[in-house]
Amino acid sequence: MILEQPSVRFEIIQSILSCEDNILTVCELCEIAGVSRSGYYRWLAAADTRQKREANDQADFELILEA
Repeated sequence: MILEQPSVRFEIIQSILSCEDNILTVCELCEIAGVSRSGYYRWLAAADTRQKREANDQADFELILEA
């Protein structure tokens, strides 16, 4: 199932944390989601890398379509 992927859980945590009326901490949300707090922070720090990889993948896909 898709919710089993930690990245999906991390995205949900980030979404909840950005809400103005959120009263839960990162630690509490990670515990509820069943992921580690350090894993969440590592995922958060790797956002630039994920975006660059996605851009490269998209460029490669465009080249494949042209061929």
